[in-house]
Amino acid sequence: MSIGSVGRLRVCLIAPGLYAWGSHNPTGRAARVLGRELVKRGVKVSAVIPKRHGQRDLEQVDGIKVYGFRPEAPWSAAALCRECDADVYHSFDPSMFIAMAGAAQRGRRRVVTIRAPHDWLRELRAGNAVDVATYCLLVENPLVWFAVHRADAVLCASDDLVPEVRAKYRVHEPIFLPTPVSIPRRVQKGKTPTVCFMGGWDRHRHPEHFFDLARRFPSVTFIAVGKARDKHYDTALRREYGSLPNLALTGHIDPFHSDALSNVLAESWILVNTGARRGVPDACVEAVAHRCAILSDADPDGFATRFGHHAADGDLAAGLDALLTNDSWRSLGERGREYVLENYATEKVMGRYLDVYSGRVEGESRKQTAESSELPRG
Repeated sequence: MSIGSVGRLRVCLIAPGLYAWGSHNPTGRAARVLGRELVKRGVKVSAVIPKRHGQRDLEQVDGIKVYGFRPEAPWSAAALCRECDADVYHSFDPSMFIAMAGAAQRGRRRVVTIRAPHDWLRELRAGNAVDVATYCLLVENPLVWFAVHRADAVLCASDDLVPEVRAKYRVHEPIFLPTPVSIPRRVQKGKTPTVCFMGGWDRHRHPEHFFDLARRFPSVTFIAVGKARDKHYDTALRREYGSLPNLALTGHIDPFHSDALSNVLAESWILVNTGARRGVPDACVEAVAHRCAILSDADPDGFATRFGHHAADGDLAAGLDALLTNDSWRSLGERGREYVLENYATEKVMGRYLDVYSGRVEGESRKQTAESSELPRG
């Protein structure tokens, strides 16, 4: 399809949330960041998302026209997508919502972003088996596979995911295209060693590993941003570690209404990542944008290896000691910032998104096959 000027471009975002109304998942945040940046560039942006508590059928967020449907009736998303009448329908992470809305996208450009495939065995061990199994069925089924396979462009938020996505969905050429990141020009680091953690305190992320570091390094300041969705688990963590004098627990910080999150990263020397999801966490990208080094027991896109310490053996304490010794974190954080400038900076990334939406990415468009030539595979 041919799309005219950016000012006439209409984009509909299909996401599991939009980082609002109590939904603070990373995918929803990525969708909102992208939508907001598109609006700044004169694009008419709508979003179709499952309704959250307190959300009305039609809302306005950062210039994005947000349509909400009942989560128990995902088929209603199709009608809302038709109402949006967009040139491009961009889905964030595969789910049944993509498949249900697919009928509205015929003849329009369809884009899918894959952020971080699930490690279902790990999540089953750490969470409620029924909830995990139910969600697995929602995102891993033939209808979802086929919706991704037939998209005009499939984007990967992490470079490491490209070969996996190509093989899993039989996609000709996935594109590495991450969430845009604002990079501060000047960062004032704390005068004393400061280490931070950002994100959900969910069991499968093992936030206790971060808190244990605070206990083992009493001369270092630790800042934990976030909370657990499980209120009992959240209470247990705060009861166990909240009295540590060198540990600050900030609770959830909304990055769309405050600079507090950026201020924590600016002050910190090192960010600790304890999550095992594949794909680079947004917190890691934002941290190196603020000249932080990364300490992680996982190594998506080599972020920990290149810009910090990869604790492959699980020994985060040894890794923290190595980063603090002779201020080795400083040069690693600076190296990471240069990489983020090249690959994640807002202006560069948004230009690529607009190229994808208009189909101008040479050598990266999808090679479509006849619908009858392949059967969907899970």
